[in-house]
Amino acid sequence: MTLLDEILAPSALGLAPNGVQDGPSVLKQLGLFAGLPLRRQCQVESPPYRDLRSETLHILNADALVGYSASLAHEVRASLDAGAFPVVIGGDCSVLLGCGLAVADEDAGLFFLDGHQDFYLPEQSPTGEAADMDLAIVTGHASPEVQCLFGDRPLYAPEHTILFGNRDDHDVIEDNAMRLPATALLHLPLSSLGVDPLRQARSAIAARLGTERRFWVHLDVDVIEDADMYAVDYRLPGGLPLSQLARVLDYLMSTGRVLGMDVTIYNPRLDGADYPCGRRLVELLNTCFARFGAEKSHRA
Repeated sequence: MTLLDEILAPSALGLAPNGVQDGPSVLKQLGLFAGLPLRRQCQVESPPYRDLRSETLHILNADALVGYSASLAHEVRASLDAGAFPVVIGGDCSVLLGCGLAVADEDAGLFFLDGHQDFYLPEQSPTGEAADMDLAIVTGHASPEVQCLFGDRPLYAPEHTILFGNRDDHDVIEDNAMRLPATALLHLPLSSLGVDPLRQARSAIAARLGTERRFWVHLDVDVIEDADMYAVDYRLPGGLPLSQLARVLDYLMSTGRVLGMDVTIYNPRLDGADYPCGRRLVELLNTCFARFGAEKSHRA
């Protein structure tokens, strides 16, 4: 059985230090990975947050983000080279940049589970937060000045990228450059998933990743139904029910082609006194990773 590598990434560089940086430690306290076959545990410490937006790159903490992404990529790559399954627990969505750097030479796909599109172009983002532009950057849609910070080509080819379950379509205004229809990404918002998201996930994998291509999974927990996961900074009504997300994750892991996974945006300061959202998330993830193993290797 493939062993898990636990990589904690308590970074708020792509959002704000308002509690999301405490997510990894609280999830560990609540029993994340308890009893699971861990090969190694590490934590990638974040540099200090600076509320400074670059005038040329239009991103908050741009220099720190580049450095942190490289450090995180080093740890993820070490896991992959050892034949382990890296699980990166953030922090905010900008940890996807480091994960993408680690697999950039794999020609990997990306299965992007998120309540938001995260497709602002840096110069048109209202906040400058990398967490609202991470998908645009890793798929090569930002400016050349930004893209060159992360290599000379997209970390994930758009035609091998699946955006699944977002529900912020009505928040998108025409001039904010969130131009998903004009990209090669496969965009499956929550409104398109119907009563059987698992069937849609299977079809998406077959259409964009075929039967052989390996892929990374990004899970922003605000994709989950708001009533069960309200401990996030940018809440939206509705969401993917926990039971349906569990089925989708189980299917993805069962393909035997997932390189690794990052989990982001849980903010314990927005949770209840006994961390009910955190406990639901730990149960979801522990069940997901308990089912992961070499014996579950049938192909999509």
